[in-house]
Amino acid sequence: MMGVQVIQSSVFLTVNVTVRNDGTEKINTDSSFFKLISSNGAEYSPSTIIVADDKYFTYEGINPGLALTGNVVFEVPPGLVGLNLQVQTGFWGTETGIINLN
Repeated sequence: MMGVQVIQSSVFLTVNVTVRNDGTEKINTDSSFFKLISSNGAEYSPSTIIVADDKYFTYEGINPGLALTGNVVFEVPPGLVGLNLQVQTGFWGTETGIINLN
């Protein structure tokens, strides 16, 4: 008798983020401004899944004094732990920061 083995090759990890504009001018944000970095140095870019609701980051502007909350989705191997979220400012990423995800 032959058995069937199903191997899960990836999972989708959803990270809920809030970006607040404390400046004096409009800023823009997009899911591409985020990256997951694992403890072994592997880097994961956001998935380009198509969504039908407004709970996901798309290219949007945020006026001063306002915030935008949304989800960024990453396709990663199952069981991945020890992740950090790298965030950047603008498309050129001249400034970045790291947030530890527990």
